[in-house]
Amino acid sequence: MGLANEPAARFDPNVADTLQNHLFEFRQQDGSIEAVDLIAVNILRGRDHGLPSYTRVREWCGFGSVSDFNDLSNVIPADTLNRFRTLYK
Repeated sequence: MGLANEPAARFDPNVADTLQNHLFEFRQQDGSIEAVDLIAVNILRGRDHGLPSYTRVREWCGFGSVSDFNDLSNVIPADTLNRFRTLYK
């Protein structure tokens, strides 16, 4: 009932650095540091359970396919899309 009656929390596109870069952090014998990226683990869990990709879900919901970043301009802010374009060159 809480899910149906309580307002949703404000969306925050950023993940705390600790959860993304330092979760279960430990130092290797050679001095390097390893840690778990919680976001990556959650994506992998979804794949393990057969969750479809974002683009597949968009199509299923009737929002159309995505062939480039311009197709996402109505759902992702321009500054975020520009960061994605830079990252995925």
